[in-house]
Amino acid sequence: MIRKYTEEDFFLLQSWITDATTLFQVAGSSWTYPLTPTQINRHRLDHPHKQLYIGYDQRNEPVAIGEIITNDEHSPRLGRILVGDQAKRGKGLGERFVRELVDECVRLHNPRNICLFVLESNVAAANCYKKIGFQFTDETIPDMVFQDKSFRVLKMVMNLKERETVA
Repeated sequence: MIRKYTEEDFFLLQSWITDATTLFQVAGSSWTYPLTPTQINRHRLDHPHKQLYIGYDQRNEPVAIGEIITNDEHSPRLGRILVGDQAKRGKGLGERFVRELVDECVRLHNPRNICLFVLESNVAAANCYKKIGFQFTDETIPDMVFQDKSFRVLKMVMNLKERETVA
């Protein structure tokens, strides 16, 4: 199950994003560590076409955050995806959460394609997205810089028309 992020959810982000590296992997360079409610609120006000969501597990506990982005060059797009508790990663929660974000995106926007960006070094996330049906594109996305190091960003796309014929 997913629901829209509210200001009361900030404590989840604060508990999940405990260092600058994790924040960079989730949000790129647009947020800075330590994360503050002001940053999140400013992001939501400045970018109303970017909607954060919270994902829940089968016990109705919050486990993930992600974003559906519309109204930009690579949209609709999923972003800021994180299974919060490190101990719960690699257990299928991210896959389930991303599938729910895709379903929500389809429900709201009925797109032909959905894309996302992933750091080339984030192999676990890329493998999760491939399981769901995202495929790498050849499109060049600018690298992101963090702590004076350059990180390659890859674009992945899910063709929803192909998804319908497989389902």
